[in-house]
Parts: sequence; structure tokens; C-alpha cells
Amino acid sequence: MKPNEPDWPSLVGLFARPSWMADAACRGEGHGKYVIDVRHAPAEAVLATCAECAVRADCLAYAMAQPDAVGVWGGTTEEERQVQVRQEREVAQRQQRRKVVRPAHGEPSGNDGRTRSTRIRSV
Repeated sequence: MKPNEPDWPSLVGLFARPSWMADAACRGEGHGKYVIDVRHAPAEAVLATCAECAVRADCLAYAMAQPDAVGVWGGTTEEERQVQVRQEREVAQRQQRRKVVRPAHGEPSGNDGRTRSTRIRSV
């Protein structure tokens, strides 16, 4: 930031779109058919447009990074993206729980350094 300049973003920065949007199959079609009522399924034509789109993966990644993105993005509805986020979070939590702290080479392995044959056993 330079002295005597406002500390808010420029309008150009606010309205700039990611470069991949220029290659989107839906470009120029208007947002009306892509922003749908959550009670209705998107039209097959909308999903077909997304299925053939060269930037579908970029579009979906953009929507996944924008929790408030509405409508169809990357061939998915808001509800489908919410389900995907929940599933990814659950997988990450399971993986975190499964992480086992392994001892470094030469350190005891959790049984106080005793081997199987020297462990104290109650009879």
C-alpha cells in the first residue's frame, strides 16, 4: 500500500473473473438457468453443458472454495457440493484418527522396551 492511497480493493479487482471462465461452455448463456430453486433438479441441458465443458474441474474447484456459491457449478448443485464437503471432512477426520504415532528407530515401541518374550504376564 502506498501512502495517501485508500486501503480498499479496486473495483477492477472486485469484478475480475478467473481466466478459466473465458473458456466455460456456459459463457454468454446468462445465469438464469444455472441458478436454480433448490427444490428442483437442474435441467438436463444444463448438466449436459457442464459435462462437455473443458473447464469443469476448474469451475467445480472454484465453487468448492466459495461456500456461498449458488446454482450449478462444475456440473453440481449446491446440495451436491455440500454433501461432497461433508464427505471429504469425514474422510479427513477418519484419517486423522487412524494416524498412529510410530516410535523413531531404536525407541521402545510402547511396551516399555520389553520384547514379546520378556513381557510380564499375569497368570
